[in-house]
Amino acid sequence: MTYDAVIIGAGLSGLAAGIRLSHFGKSVCILESHTVAGGLNSYYQRSGRMLDVGLHAMTNIVAEGTRAAALTRLLRQLRIRYDELGLVPQSTSRIAFPQASVGFSNDPAFLREEIARVFPAQVDGFDKMRTDLARFDEAAVGSEIEAISARQYIDKFLTEPLLREMLLCPLMYYGNAGEDDMALFSFIIMWKSIYETGFGRPVQGMKHVIELLLKKYEENGGELKMGERVSALRTGSGTSGEIGEIGEIVLESGQTIQAKQIFSSAGMVETLRLCGHDVGEADERVGRLSFVESIAFLEKPLSAQGVNESIIFFSQTMPFVYRRAEELADLRSGVICIPDNFRTGENEALEPCLRVTARASAQKWDQSFASGQYKEDKKTVSGQLQQVAETITGASCGMVLYEDLFTPRTIRRYTGKLAGAIYGSPVKQPDGTTPWNNLFVIGTDQGYLGIVGSMLSGISMANRYGLS
Repeated sequence: MTYDAVIIGAGLSGLAAGIRLSHFGKSVCILESHTVAGGLNSYYQRSGRMLDVGLHAMTNIVAEGTRAAALTRLLRQLRIRYDELGLVPQSTSRIAFPQASVGFSNDPAFLREEIARVFPAQVDGFDKMRTDLARFDEAAVGSEIEAISARQYIDKFLTEPLLREMLLCPLMYYGNAGEDDMALFSFIIMWKSIYETGFGRPVQGMKHVIELLLKKYEENGGELKMGERVSALRTGSGTSGEIGEIGEIVLESGQTIQAKQIFSSAGMVETLRLCGHDVGEADERVGRLSFVESIAFLEKPLSAQGVNESIIFFSQTMPFVYRRAEELADLRSGVICIPDNFRTGENEALEPCLRVTARASAQKWDQSFASGQYKEDKKTVSGQLQQVAETITGASCGMVLYEDLFTPRTIRRYTGKLAGAIYGSPVKQPDGTTPWNNLFVIGTDQGYLGIVGSMLSGISMANRYGLS
């Protein structure tokens, strides 16, 4: 059988593309190498608890029915009702540096008030920057955007380096594949996703979101093959395809599949490797950044000690450091998330939890595994991350009922990302094209960022190439 479209990966971009294509009667097959869908934003169960792999929060959260919003556009394209997601908004979040602390929320006015309080001389420049940012259409990612970096752009409006570093910290940690700076189009997308809209969580976790997407896809007649890893994409020469096309998709089982179009969420470098291109680790397109994250379930909520923020982005140095780590965990900067501090109803209270993320060295974790120190190092690093959280929040974690830690090895194992690079390649391909005219990249390496952005990527590429 030749499908209209084959999608590599049942992550959020893959599922969204599959829903969109199958809704319009296309024959679609999604190939997923693992037994659970979700990719970089999946889930797993331990000790009776459901743990989200990558979810701190969803960005782009707006009130139901907000016009011209990314989330509204996403739900309309997927034909999903707002209330089906079961979202709860953040309370407030905070950016904490040694020299200053600034809060923000889903109301953009709050961030402005905070800047006026802490950096009064920067308010006029901040207002001018927001006005300028409003002229960019984040849906047209990468088009007609100045060839300058985020730091260079901010410096056109703000004269205080500390404020620049503080504003960049959340944006980088929530979607930047480059080191120490951001491409301007990535900055624009993340600014609007976080500071102009805001954070929220599906109260039932990512399992609920993924199952919702799977149900919609299956209702449309889409086919899903779990546990089917793609081993190669063969060009048309010697197959049923034409030169310049992918003619066959080869599975590890030896089975081959044909498709008129292929949408890969594996990442640009990983997709090129499937096509036989020898992309080495030193190639500029290979992602350098990976992370480690501790997930601890606590006996008592941190809110009982006055810690009410949903997320805290921190740096213990100035300037802010965001580059490939040289150790198991670089504790100089990171993210603290307290899921139970999102605004849930009294009957939907979440178990007290603390998630702490920091940059990590994939190489060091590989060495740890090879030396037999992996389990011991996981426990040590988990404790270090919790100690950092106590330092930043000023609160004690108290008794930890259960804890787990995922590392770059975990990311690579379950997503195939080289070096465990969650945000993929620092070189994005906004139009999703590859050297083959029927193969397209969706997801992180296409340029959209975050959970909502990932799904919008799948939708936009499906609309542009699969439905045009």
